[in-house]
Amino acid sequence: MTAPAAPLTIRDLLNARFGVPFTPAFQRNADIIGTAVQLVLKQDPSRIAFTIVNVGFFDVGIIPRGQPGAAKSFIVAANGGVLSAQWDEDGELVSQEWRGFANGGASSCLILETLIEKYLPGSTK
Repeated sequence: MTAPAAPLTIRDLLNARFGVPFTPAFQRNADIIGTAVQLVLKQDPSRIAFTIVNVGFFDVGIIPRGQPGAAKSFIVAANGGVLSAQWDEDGELVSQEWRGFANGGASSCLILETLIEKYLPGSTK
């Protein structure tokens, strides 16, 4: 009996731990959130987590599905506020479309998503 191959990279360790290959994606959609409601994260069933950091000067309201408003959204505070979600805690909401707006003026956001990789038939890791 031969021993299993030792993981060579962080990616190998993560793939072994979670059972699927996944990869980070940075700034795929919006990075400046304006005062009008706009798409922040498109719907993507391969998304298993995301983190949005508001590095701008105005609060941002974000909500999955529907129209966000001041009284109906997650507020991501200016100057470093964070909104994050992951599939094992937040379920399918993670993969939904998220829309948002900035309150007072456009605000810059850093958006990191974690996506299950989709391989073409016949390809290898």
